[in-house]
Amino acid sequence: MLRNPKYTGYQVWNRRARKKGHNRTNPPETWIWSEEPAHPAIVSREEYDAVQARARGNERSRQAVPATVARPSAKRDYRYRGLLRCAICGLRMWGNHRRRTTYYSCQPSHQRAKDIPAGHPPHVYLNEERLNAALLPFLATALFGTERTGYWRTCLDAAAEPEHAAPTKERATEVEAEIADLERRLTRQLVNLEADDVTSALRRRVGQRVAELEDAIAEQRERLVALARESATEAPTLADVAPLLDRLPILASSLDTAPQRELRALFDALQLDIVFQPADSAVDVTVTLYDRADDALAGAQVRGRRPGARGGLVRAPGRIRTCAPGSGGRCSIP
Repeated sequence: MLRNPKYTGYQVWNRRARKKGHNRTNPPETWIWSEEPAHPAIVSREEYDAVQARARGNERSRQAVPATVARPSAKRDYRYRGLLRCAICGLRMWGNHRRRTTYYSCQPSHQRAKDIPAGHPPHVYLNEERLNAALLPFLATALFGTERTGYWRTCLDAAAEPEHAAPTKERATEVEAEIADLERRLTRQLVNLEADDVTSALRRRVGQRVAELEDAIAEQRERLVALARESATEAPTLADVAPLLDRLPILASSLDTAPQRELRALFDALQLDIVFQPADSAVDVTVTLYDRADDALAGAQVRGRRPGARGGLVRAPGRIRTCAPGSGGRCSIP
């Protein structure tokens, strides 16, 4: 969805070569965008552009071989290969080994991306042992420990703020009810138009009423889209997060001794994403938890944030992201 330009609301032409025998994507600079939005947007143009920039920077990543599969040509498998990114440029950091030390680095001179931010240090390093010492205790406490529910209760209570308006979900339900009512009225007016005894004057009045109802429905649908975006700042409750945590095993005492392959499989299952903040000597951690019910996949993303940051929630269909203050998902590097 984030990589399809049509979800920005604009119409886009010339995306693919149409000559006989050709089925390739044209360069983005040759695409033709409509001057005005053609339909309601699901993602903003800014979000779309940011995703494309990130994708260009990740082109050098090894995506052909799953991270949990040992690569025959590799001398060493790195625990955080493909999971660790530099916060300055957003690009993936790669593993290195020198003597008995494993570390991850980001060097602009070794990156293929062309949009490296000005002022990026020539070398950014993170020792794997230091990363383990910060990350594994956080995962043990927040996800795989016996006190994880209490941990998130404290985080969510600290992040909660007084609500000055009805929760977004309730307002969205009201808007959906209004849309359903407007559509019922529209149906009745259309039935009137099909009557045999409708005069020309009445037909004009009914036509005007139909246009008014269609405009009202379009306006309410726009409100619904706006509420979906507004839900990104609404704080969740413990009831949203606790059922997902309860489905996780208790592994707190065995994370630091787990075999490398099993630990990496666990990271992949959590869709672990780590962003190294060199200036703060910290990492921001994001994991995604899924709940399978009736063969339908509903997701919830539990995320921490740096100390003192304002907590919030980002909602997408079936997804909950919690931003916890305190230790949250920002781990200080020892």
